[in-house]
Amino acid sequence: QFLLGTIYYKGKDANFDISKAIYFYSKAAKQNHSMAQYYLGEIYFNGKYIQVDIAKAISFFEQAAQNNNAEAQFKLGDIYYHGMYVYNNKLYHKKHLLL
Repeated sequence: QFLLGTIYYKGKDANFDISKAIYFYSKAAKQNHSMAQYYLGEIYFNGKYIQVDIAKAISFFEQAAQNNNAEAQFKLGDIYYHGMYVYNNKLYHKKHLLL
């Protein structure tokens, strides 16, 4: 499921299709696939192909971080350190950067 999501997200072996990418990443994320959770966070955070949804993005980053995804841990630390869309929370920032 994660690989199918990536195929549709990257558009290499199939045409780019963000809806299908989100569908397959979501299936993998429900099975605690940390990279699927991270990519969903990035998709919703950046809003390049869909409308930005910060609450969903942070939720997916938190799920990925809880599954020991270092990229998600760093992203959350950065979000909380700089107070992007959230209150600046140095303690929460430190927690994620030290995981």
